[in-house]
Amino acid sequence: MRAISVKKGRQPLQQQTIIPPRASCTKEPQQQKIADLPAQPIVTTEPLPPEKKDRFHFLTWFGVGMSIAIGLIAVWNIIIVPTFQATSDHWHYGDSKVFATDADVGHGGMSRFLAFDLGGQITIIEILGGEIDHARLYRTGSLIGADREHKVITLKVSNVKGYGKPDIVIYIEGMSQPLILYNNGSSFQWSLPQ
Repeated sequence: MRAISVKKGRQPLQQQTIIPPRASCTKEPQQQKIADLPAQPIVTTEPLPPEKKDRFHFLTWFGVGMSIAIGLIAVWNIIIVPTFQATSDHWHYGDSKVFATDADVGHGGMSRFLAFDLGGQITIIEILGGEIDHARLYRTGSLIGADREHKVITLKVSNVKGYGKPDIVIYIEGMSQPLILYNNGSSFQWSLPQ
């Protein structure tokens, strides 16, 4: 309900609003009885069939496969290859692993060269003219690394620097760069002759 009152004069109209009080404020709340509530309908259903769900994600199987592959590579590199290499070396060179070759290097006839690993040092013996009394010994520094006392050493006689005298090229198993003994005309030396 609205009541409008008008006053005489130049004053604007004012509106008065009368709002009746809410019904909930004047009445006390009534408690609803459980018996008055509507009954829940009884619904019977059949259980749903279980969902087919993979037990593991596909990345799990990928990870397992990668782990097996890494394990096989590790076994191959740590056990199989070294065992095969040691067996092959033993069959070809025996326990002593001595390399022998004959070559004419200009030291007074044919020379016999023996190369072997002696306690981690590469040792080369040059026997001039087949007589042990004229033997010369050449040694390197100590080798480093695992299995350093069981290296296979091979020699090759060639003119490395092209100055007309044959040098000895030393190949050591497991090393990428060979060592060179330079011929100075009467013996060999580790540095390039002047």
